[in-house]
Amino acid sequence: MKIRFSQPKFLVFVAAASVGFACGKKDEDEDTSSNALAAVESLDQLNVSGALNIEMPDAYATKTASLRLIAGKRSHEACRMGQTMEEVKDRIDTVRNFFCHLEVEAAKIKFGTRYKITQNGEEFGRVWADNSKAADGRIALYMCENGALKEKIEVTGFDEAREAVKGSIQQKGSEDTQSWASSVVFDILFSDENLRVVDAQDLYEDSATSGSFARHVNMSIYTEGAGVSEMALASQGTWNGSDFQDRGFGRHDGDYGHAKFASQGSNNGNVYDWSHDSFFDAEGLVVSSSASAAFTSGGTLDVTADDMPDFLADSFSPTEPEGWDCDVDETIELDPESAGHQACETEWTEPADCWGADFEQGEE
Repeated sequence: MKIRFSQPKFLVFVAAASVGFACGKKDEDEDTSSNALAAVESLDQLNVSGALNIEMPDAYATKTASLRLIAGKRSHEACRMGQTMEEVKDRIDTVRNFFCHLEVEAAKIKFGTRYKITQNGEEFGRVWADNSKAADGRIALYMCENGALKEKIEVTGFDEAREAVKGSIQQKGSEDTQSWASSVVFDILFSDENLRVVDAQDLYEDSATSGSFARHVNMSIYTEGAGVSEMALASQGTWNGSDFQDRGFGRHDGDYGHAKFASQGSNNGNVYDWSHDSFFDAEGLVVSSSASAAFTSGGTLDVTADDMPDFLADSFSPTEPEGWDCDVDETIELDPESAGHQACETEWTEPADCWGADFEQGEE
């Protein structure tokens, strides 16, 4: 087993999109995290791998392993939005995974020292946990691969007792002809003990096909019963020879959800342009628009065209990681086969086919 650096998975096709929005945002409370971060003496005390946990509403679940065999059709629109949100969650889970490995080695990986990490004598990455600004409420973790800075994770809020954390993730990378850059801001139960907020902005490019697309995803997910969760996404560009613009917005209260999804573009000369409203229950099963009073105009689950997010600007480019030239102070050898590292591993499953027979498109 080799410890994984964070890296997104490219899709065979672009299923949905994302965007930047105001859902779930609150006025920033007075930041009391500085003292807590200044007192942190090792990476395992931060417990980022435990706190950075995004729990998706069941209605938006798209991983095949999590879908139960039940009667009825699932919402196509919730599935399309769920696919994009699951991609963001997967990216965050790779960060959790890597933090877990570092937490296992907290006795070896000290704050302030820049390390080259080897396995069986072979280098597979470099890390630097920088707490020089902890008194100001910031701890940063840098990761280099093949001599280049690939990722910067910054923790700006921390509550050990509540397993709450907030901060940001900046990533960039490439594989074959494809490249990506991503910027994520997260606030997991820190500003609100019942609310998980994630805002992700991405840019993907493929030099082989001159393809590129930008997307923005925002998730404000309440603990069940604590509030109305909101999800927004918008994505546009060209991928695999197809032009597309996708936007979606959804609200969910734990019992019911309402999602609006709009898609337009062209594929092999075929032009499409449609917008659907889908109403569904807690498990994502399609219901009538009269199933809940919350669906009515002005209700807590009402979604209108005004809620649909804007696309990122054509000039958009995510903030890339910076702050370390990847020089090192020490080399350490790790054993990824140890029980502690094995416990960090996460099972990855394939997403469901939102166009399959188990799903139904909403009302035009």
